[in-house]
Amino acid sequence: MKIIKFRYTLFSENPDKLADFYTRVLKFKQVIKVDRIGEYGYGIEACSGYKIWIAKHSKIKGKNRDPFRLVLSFYVDNIADYFNAVKSEKSYTIIEEPNLTCVEIPNEERLVGAFLDI
Repeated sequence: MKIIKFRYTLFSENPDKLADFYTRVLKFKQVIKVDRIGEYGYGIEACSGYKIWIAKHSKIKGKNRDPFRLVLSFYVDNIADYFNAVKSEKSYTIIEEPNLTCVEIPNEERLVGAFLDI
């Protein structure tokens, strides 16, 4: 048994705004937009083979009241570039500035940070 495709779904009250954030700010690639009765959303590719489906859902209203419940992790080539892009937005929320982690595990040191999407 093997996985042949990977996609994560984010439901939103405003998928246009969320898709704009992921494509314009984080530089992910929009691969499809669907606009038909009963289905509206965007296919966003984070990197080759890893897609996020951002879709409208009638039962989603307002901001997530539990921002720590869902965490998407992106391994990037330059964390400072991504944080600077997020900070350039009019409103952003940094949960954790990039800091060194996994220092006790040989060859696993990495910088980790966290922010809320819009």
